Amino acid sequence: MPCPHCAATATVEQARRTALGYRTFRCGRCRRICNERTGTPYNHLQYPTDLVLLVVLWRLRYKLSLRDLAEMFLARGFAFSHEAVRDWEARFAPLLTERLRAKRRGQAGVKWHADETYVKVDGPLLPQATKALAGMAYLPQEPHRFTRKRSDLAA
Repeated sequence: MPCPHCAATATVEQARRTALGYRTFRCGRCRRICNERTGTPYNHLQYPTDLVLLVVLWRLRYKLSLRDLAEMFLARGFAFSHEAVRDWEARFAPLLTERLRAKRRGQAGVKWHADETYVKVDGPLLPQATKALAGMAYLPQEPHRFTRKRSDLAA
């Protein structure tokens, strides 16, 4: 791990851990001690990073109230107030959404799926199942595939 203070790569892992269980390192150049969260937005939290991010994710995803989240985690043994949840949401929601958007960017794909299409065959538009057309290079010549009612293939 590079030193967050002087950016030196010569850090040595120490035997002791922080109160939350994070590894500590000593920089060989500046002689400072840092941990895994030093230099990150999560540095001064009194709770584990994964717990705080889980609270923020549940708040954003499920639209739970501040007090409901505090009560849910109290039942799991973590005591914090609804004001802490509000503060975490204000601090970490933009970081979380930015990371999720960056991860999702370009993932939409090039395939589009439609339930049914309408094909004009010598007359009015008739619904035709996309599944029937998906594997064929040409339209089928059998007239029983084209009906005015929705077919079982479209379902």
